[in-house]
Amino acid sequence: MSILRIDRRQVLLGCVGAAIVAGGRAFADPLPPRSRPGAPADTPLFGPVDPAASPFDADPSGQIDSFAAFAAAVREAIRRARVNGGTAHLKPSPGRYLIHWDGVTGYNPHTSGSTWINQRFCFVFNDPAVKEVIVDLSGVELLQGGADWTQWASMFLVVGGKATFLGSGAKLDYVNPPFLQGAVEAIGDSTIDIRLDPGHATLPSFDEIFEITQFSDHDAQRDERYPLSIAFLRSSYAATPGPAPMAEIEPGLYRISGFTPWEMSQLKIRAAVGTFVAAKGSKDGPAWFNTIGCDPVRIAGFDCYASGESFALNTLSRNIAFIDNRIAPRPGSGAVVSCMRGGAEAFDCGGEITVRGCEMVGTGDDAVAVTGSALARMTRLGPASFRAYSTGFFYGVPPAGSRFVLYDAAYVEKARGRLDRIGPHQPGFLRDIDVTLSSGELPSDMTGCVATMPDFQPVADVSDLRIRNIRGRAVYTGAGGRYRRLTIENTSDEGILLQPTKGQQLASAFVTDEIEISDNDIRGACRQGFYPAAIRVFASSTLDSQKAALNTPLGHVRIENNTIRDSLNQAILVAGAREVAIRGNRVDNVAKLAPGGELSALGFAERATIGLINCGTVTISGQTVAGAEGATLYATSAHAGGAIARVLASENSGAAE
Repeated sequence: MSILRIDRRQVLLGCVGAAIVAGGRAFADPLPPRSRPGAPADTPLFGPVDPAASPFDADPSGQIDSFAAFAAAVREAIRRARVNGGTAHLKPSPGRYLIHWDGVTGYNPHTSGSTWINQRFCFVFNDPAVKEVIVDLSGVELLQGGADWTQWASMFLVVGGKATFLGSGAKLDYVNPPFLQGAVEAIGDSTIDIRLDPGHATLPSFDEIFEITQFSDHDAQRDERYPLSIAFLRSSYAATPGPAPMAEIEPGLYRISGFTPWEMSQLKIRAAVGTFVAAKGSKDGPAWFNTIGCDPVRIAGFDCYASGESFALNTLSRNIAFIDNRIAPRPGSGAVVSCMRGGAEAFDCGGEITVRGCEMVGTGDDAVAVTGSALARMTRLGPASFRAYSTGFFYGVPPAGSRFVLYDAAYVEKARGRLDRIGPHQPGFLRDIDVTLSSGELPSDMTGCVATMPDFQPVADVSDLRIRNIRGRAVYTGAGGRYRRLTIENTSDEGILLQPTKGQQLASAFVTDEIEISDNDIRGACRQGFYPAAIRVFASSTLDSQKAALNTPLGHVRIENNTIRDSLNQAILVAGAREVAIRGNRVDNVAKLAPGGELSALGFAERATIGLINCGTVTISGQTVAGAEGATLYATSAHAGGAIARVLASENSGAAE
């Protein structure tokens, strides 16, 4: 991310800590259901609950708000689960339903003590007797009608057990778009004026702007605009933290004000009169689906036209499948943004993560994001206890009983065991954790140590996706596995980023062996210019001397048979990996910019089609390169202790002169 862009994984995860810590709902043994012996399976206690049926009477015409009816139906589904063996099943009759939720009322498991996160959920399945939740929205059009949104809200939340969301023929949309879009009409000394597109008027509570995404015209059609650059307004990294106020100065013309000279200088780099932009407010609208601690999860068959947050967010869940979903603006609407945040997200999750057969267009962050769980920033408290930071933030850490493997700063294993007791949040999102060791011991100095969680170390199968016009990456992942047959067009950042670490802390589970990135077609990656490569595999963004190639957690990487076109920077960049094979890739029109920023700091000094930093044994063969500038291959050891063991015979054609 640029210095102007918030890494949402550091601020995303709202507060559901009480549900996940040891003894919490998500991982506690379910209470014994109050069964009714001999009850036939076709009685109401065993059937799905229809919010449109009596006594709930949701309006399938979409003319009347059905919030109360759906809320009552959810409560009834939970009541039935308590007596039918644990299945809560919600299935509205086909129709169009308006859910006018203000984002303020509803469930708020806020226990972390933070003052800047206020997470709420609309329809909540969080009961110890519920073992399985089925939300079948097939044939349903669901409209979010609320305006007074709260940051990090969600429409459907399932905590623990199995979670299934079915959407054959289902459409998810907003009555009012959760963003503004239009052209810049004027730029002043401390203001910017935006003329809104017809049909994209502001909401009554849309009085503060948090960020703006600049778009460029790829073709004459509005739907072909893609995000080129991002300017964050009053973000936590800006000179003046907080949102920027906006006001309507004449019908359809809105002025955003109060910027410092530095902020204006950054805006003017990216925006001028006539620049087309999309802007989000200082509050997100709700995501559609949210799971915490569920296993398995299936989300399939939806058309999501708009979301004020993500389409689906999963945390500390396992075995997740996103199948045949389409996340794109409603056809004919002229909208350029679908989700204000990401598309399919699985953070701190484990098991098999499958994303297949989906289309994702116009998401405001990474279209697909997958990470595992880990503990970092560790301090030894005793022979069997330590203080640590959880990558799960507010959602907590994996539950008591979860396995862990402790490594020192050089990725050498030091101990194994299980978590016993997880204490409450402390400042800095730290927790005190008691453990039972099965091997090894806790080092006296745990500076730089990290603990991975094998139960929450995902393996991904991401395949057959169509992704375009993304503000962010098409795929951001910290998971091993396969990434195949992806058609990616126009991303502000990398097309595919595989990075198990972030900065100097472990942000994901270790990625170890068997990583395949193959048969993908990537066009127009790195539109923002300072992201290093269309395909980037990075074991560490610091690559210090303690993270030498021979001890890297990232190995057996295959990057094969990809087509990479029109990327401003490198086609492929691999850093801190061992046993790498780069074969048979077709590259055209890349490496237009000289390396800068992060790459320069790592000693990467030349433009190149393929870049290697601190790698182990690498095999490179069979590339076809045309229209690239600089060398076909540039390899470097960035710091003492890093090493390129050897680059095997290179047989590539069409290298630039």
